[in-house]
Amino acid sequence: ATYVFASSEAKDFAAGSIKCVKLNLDNAKVVEQTVPTELYIVGDVTYVGWDCTKAKKMEKNGNVFSTDVYLSTDVKNADNKVEKAEGFKFLTQTVNWKIGYVNDGTGKLVYMSETNGVADTKFTVDKAGYYHVEANFDTKEVTCTPKAPEKLYVWGLATEAGWDSGNAIELTKSAENKFVFTAELF
Repeated sequence: ATYVFASSEAKDFAAGSIKCVKLNLDNAKVVEQTVPTELYIVGDVTYVGWDCTKAKKMEKNGNVFSTDVYLSTDVKNADNKVEKAEGFKFLTQTVNWKIGYVNDGTGKLVYMSETNGVADTKFTVDKAGYYHVEANFDTKEVTCTPKAPEKLYVWGLATEAGWDSGNAIELTKSAENKFVFTAELF
């Protein structure tokens, strides 16, 4: 990124001499943010939760990052009570969940670090489901497009498979609606 900041130390660039100048990047103002080389999705609406070490890496194509992921709207808290999920954000690495890209309040990407004062506002979806998520650094837009899975399976006591996932029954995808899957169970 490119920063602009005011120095608290005097500068002397007289012929042949340069004084060391301490730079306080905590007060720096980001002027231009470059496109990250890697981007990861994390959040309580994803299967990784808020564990930055398990954040899901997104694929990069030019200045657009994308991934397919299930996003929920509710989560269980420590007391096993269901509550509204916070959402998700994007990280540039998997060692600190406070550095990355968040929602600027209008649905656009904005860079957030521990010191730049940007609010940690998450992205959300209105309906739980499987999504194709894109973060476009040219437009700063984040899109979540519903995506039907290619295959879907069912198992459990109400099926012939029982609780053996190895015998799960593949559902048939509807030709008319890619979001509808059916199966005849005993």
